[in-house]
Amino acid sequence: MNIGDRLFQILLTLSAALLTAAVPAYVAYDLWGRGAVPEKRVELNEFLAINPIRDLSSLGDKVSLSFRMGDQTIDNLVIARAWLTNAGTSPILPSDFYQNISVNVEQPWKILAVEHEKTTSAISFKWKKINDTRFEAEPALLNPGDRIYTNIYLTNTQFKEATAKKEYLDPNIVWNARIVNLRGFTTPPNDLDRMRVITQDL
Repeated sequence: MNIGDRLFQILLTLSAALLTAAVPAYVAYDLWGRGAVPEKRVELNEFLAINPIRDLSSLGDKVSLSFRMGDQTIDNLVIARAWLTNAGTSPILPSDFYQNISVNVEQPWKILAVEHEKTTSAISFKWKKINDTRFEAEPALLNPGDRIYTNIYLTNTQFKEATAKKEYLDPNIVWNARIVNLRGFTTPPNDLDRMRVITQDL
C-alpha cells in the first residue's frame, strides 16, 4: 500500500469517526432546543356562573332559599362551569403531572364540591378536597381531544354582609397545574370558537 492509499484510508476513518460523533450531538442539541417531549396545550373554557340568589332576588320576601349539604345549612349557592380540553397533538400522561390540576378561591368563598358532568365524550377526573378553598384532581390520562366538564359549587360564608356589597356575585376562581411542557392554560381565540366547542357536544 503506497503513501497515497494510506493517507486516503486515514482520512476516511477520521471522517467516519467525526460523522459518528456529530449525529448524536446534533440530535441531543435538537432535543434540547425543542424539549424532550412535544409542547402540551390545554384549553380552559370558563362560563358565567349561575347565581340562584341573584336570579330569585326579584321575588323579594316571597322566597327564602336554603339547603343542606351533609350537616351544614347553605343559604347561598353559586355554580360555575368550566371545560378543560387537551387541544395539543400529544397525550398528557399521569406521570406528566408535577402539580395536580386545582381549583382555588379566596375567602370568604368556600368550595362545596367539584363534580364532573356525565356525558358520553367527557373524561372523568376524581376531585379531592384539600381545604375549604382548594380542590385538586387526581392525575389521569388525557389523549388529544379529551375533555373534562366540571361544575364548581361555591358558597359565600359572609353572605349577609356580602349581599349588601354585591360581592357575592363575583367569585374569583383560579385554575392551576404544573404539567411537563405545558406553559399554562390557554383560551379559545374568539367567541365563535367557544361556541363551536359548546355545540360540538350538544
